Amino acid sequence: PTPLIRNGSCVAQCSDPLPLNQQGTCVAQCTDPVPLNQDGVCVAQCSGAKPLNQSNTCVDRCTSPATPFNQSLVCVAACADPLPFVLNATMCVQQ
Repeated sequence: PTPLIRNGSCVAQCSDPLPLNQQGTCVAQCTDPVPLNQDGVCVAQCSGAKPLNQSNTCVDRCTSPATPFNQSLVCVAACADPLPFVLNATMCVQQ
């Protein structure tokens, strides 16, 4: 694996208090141009059909009680137009 930079030192992986890999540098929080956290790596957008939660983290599914529904790959509190209906208690759909 490619070494990462953490506080000026080369490391094999990022860890607290700088747990995220942003373009080869360990950081506490992802920022532009790669503001999202997917599996500890900062990315521009979620891949693999993973929805984005309110913490700017790509997740396998929306599990937060505050935002339990997946609407167009974003975790939301309630489904709305153009996908106003809930399928399987998790996914917002058209009908």
